[in-house]
Amino acid sequence: MRGCLRKMCVLLCTVALPAAVHGADAPERHVRAVDATMVAAIRDGEARSVLFRTLVAALDESDVVVHISYHDALPPGVSAHVAFAGAGGGRRYLHVGILRTLEPDRQIAMLGHELFHALEIAGAPDVVDAATLAQFYARIGYLVEGRGCTRYDSAPARDVGPFIERELRARRPKHSTE
Repeated sequence: MRGCLRKMCVLLCTVALPAAVHGADAPERHVRAVDATMVAAIRDGEARSVLFRTLVAALDESDVVVHISYHDALPPGVSAHVAFAGAGGGRRYLHVGILRTLEPDRQIAMLGHELFHALEIAGAPDVVDAATLAQFYARIGYLVEGRGCTRYDSAPARDVGPFIERELRARRPKHSTE
């Protein structure tokens, strides 16, 4: 595990795991999806990946609420994205879009990557709109050159998706041969 991810996992395990974890259907969940397939993917991610589950639990304890939806098309080279949606009532709202055509484990891994970004944002109370979000990532991350779109990433988030994919592979459901 790379150093940045190791430090973040230690932080998450020290802060988030002792916190109360809400059930998958609790009304105060901060990671939300309307689509039944995405709800199932979130549950699968929580069941099979400790890091994914920890990210969701940490977000449940934050002021950030993440709404997730599928996208049928995103810019070339983009599988998922996070965007600032609004703020009010003591909460900040983010939208995460995931490319519908990704295979299920890849969707969960990309969602974990975006949830890590949401947790980075949760730790930055000065991020209150799209402009401050861009300023935040210009400060803590790096610009990813893309065709026709400006996007940022961060070194620790870059490691999250592959780490979750490894956890998912190690915990694939066993299918009976009956």
